[in-house]
Amino acid sequence: MFPPFEDDPDQCSFCGKPFVATGSEKWRAPSGELIAIPTSDIAYTLSDTSKGEVYICEECYKKSDFKDLTSDDIAEIHYQFGLEYLASKQFSESVDALHQSLRLKVSPDTLASIARSYDELGATKLAIEFYQQALAIDPKHFMSRENLKLVLERL
Repeated sequence: MFPPFEDDPDQCSFCGKPFVATGSEKWRAPSGELIAIPTSDIAYTLSDTSKGEVYICEECYKKSDFKDLTSDDIAEIHYQFGLEYLASKQFSESVDALHQSLRLKVSPDTLASIARSYDELGATKLAIEFYQQALAIDPKHFMSRENLKLVLERL
């Protein structure tokens, strides 16, 4: 049975493990307002799924088969963990999670994120290829266009 989805960001929707804020990151909201996003020593993400929002800890991410979710839902969970790993400078883990997402659903955002992870790993040729793939889907994809320009300037 699929675990209940909680609207409580303080715990994993799957195992109930609490997320204790150990710090915060500053982000700017679309309105321009500066907001503090809590961070935790436990890696976790929030994914919007067909069953609602799900908070998932890294342990559940690594061991769950997500059989009660759609392939789009699972792609989103892999994508969110790819971003989490990228933000925490775990670039190899980011590449792995993002490739899992791409196997289920191709999007310019996922392609650009994997390109960024490859760039951070020093795999410049792969980074360029993935940025170009994102731009082939969406020629106006800002992140891909701008980051590709930066990568090419370094060559």
